Amino acid sequence: MTFKKHYDLARKIGKDWNRQKNPPKFYTKGGTRIHHYHVGLGGLVLSEVIRYYGGRQEQKIADDVVGFSTGLVVDDMQDLVEDIIKFAKKLTRSNPYYL
Repeated sequence: MTFKKHYDLARKIGKDWNRQKNPPKFYTKGGTRIHHYHVGLGGLVLSEVIRYYGGRQEQKIADDVVGFSTGLVVDDMQDLVEDIIKFAKKLTRSNPYYL
C-alpha cells in the first residue's frame, strides 16, 4: 500500500469513530484522555525509529506507518490545537518569570 492509501484508511476509521453517538474514550492510568493524534504522533516517532534501524524492507513498513499516523493526526487536529493551548496556559501560570 502507499502513503495515500494508509492516510485515507486512517481518515475513514477516524470519521467512522467520530460518527458514533457515544464513542468509547480511553485514558491513561494518570487520567489523561488519549486522542487519535496521540496514537498518530507515536506512530510518526515509531516510523523514524524503523527508518533509522531498519533495512530496505523495513523502509516500506515505515512509509506505511507514516501514512496511517498522519491520517490519525489530521483527523484529530482540533484536539491537538486545544491541548497545545491548554499546555501553554499551564506553563505561563506556573512560571512567574514568563514574559
